[in-house]
Amino acid sequence: MRNNNYQKALNMLIEALNLAKEVDRKDIIALSTGGIGHTYLLQNKIDEALEYLKQSLHMQEGMREQMGDAYVGTLIDLGFAFEKKSMLDKALKYYKQAYKIYDSTGNQRGKDKIQKFMKDIKSNQKYIDIFNSYKVELENNNYQKAHKLITEALELAKEIDRKDFIALSTAGIGNTCLLQNKIDDALKYLKESLQMQEDIKEIMGENYVDTIIHIGLAFEKKSMLDKALQYLERAYEIYDSTDNQKEKDKIQNLMKDIKSKI
Repeated sequence: MRNNNYQKALNMLIEALNLAKEVDRKDIIALSTGGIGHTYLLQNKIDEALEYLKQSLHMQEGMREQMGDAYVGTLIDLGFAFEKKSMLDKALKYYKQAYKIYDSTGNQRGKDKIQKFMKDIKSNQKYIDIFNSYKVELENNNYQKAHKLITEALELAKEIDRKDFIALSTAGIGNTCLLQNKIDDALKYLKESLQMQEDIKEIMGENYVDTIIHIGLAFEKKSMLDKALQYLERAYEIYDSTDNQKEKDKIQNLMKDIKSKI
C-alpha cells in the first residue's frame, strides 16, 4: 500500500472512529482504534502504532468474546510492534497470549503462525546477542573480531529476512572500516546501508542519523569537505526537527572543524 493509500485508510478509520463514538458503539470504537494502530504499524510508525493498539486492547478486555478474532489480531499486532522495537520479551508476552487463545479454540493454523513468530524472535535474540558482542569488540578496538562478528550478524539478518538488521549490520561493517581508515570500503557499506534505511527511518531511529554522520566523517577523511558538510547538515536538520540540542551541538562542532579546513 502506498503512502497516499495509508493516509486514505487512516482518514476512513478516523471517520469511523468518530462515528462510533457518536453512536456509543464500544466494539466499533475499539475496532477502529486497533485499525489505526495497524495502519501505523504497516507504515513502520511503531510508537504511534503502539499507542493506538494498546488503547484498543484495553477497550477490548471487557468484551473479548464479542471482539472475536479482532482481539487476537490486536495481541499479534502488539507483539509485532514490540518485535520491531527489538523489545523481544514484550513481543513474546503478546504472542504467547495469542497462542493460548488459539490453543483453547483448537485453531491449529493460528497456532502454527504464532509459533513461527516466536521462532523468529529466538533468531532475533541471537542476532542482538551477536550485535552486542560486536559493539564490545569495537569499543575495545578489536577491529578484526568486530568485523567477524558483524559479518556473522549480517548473514543471520539475511537468513531471517530482517531489513532493519541487514541495514544495521551493513552500517556496522562500514563503521568498522571507517575506524580502520579503510575509507572507500566504509563509504561503500555506509551508503548501501543508508539506501536501505530510507524506507524504514522510523524503525531505525538514531541509527539512521548515525549512518548519515558517519558518511560525513568518511568524506572528511577523504578531504571531500563539501560532501562531508552536506551529510552533517542533513543530520543536523533531523536533530533540529526533534529538538535534540545535545546532538545538534555535537554536529555543530564537527561542522565547525570542517569549515576551518576549507
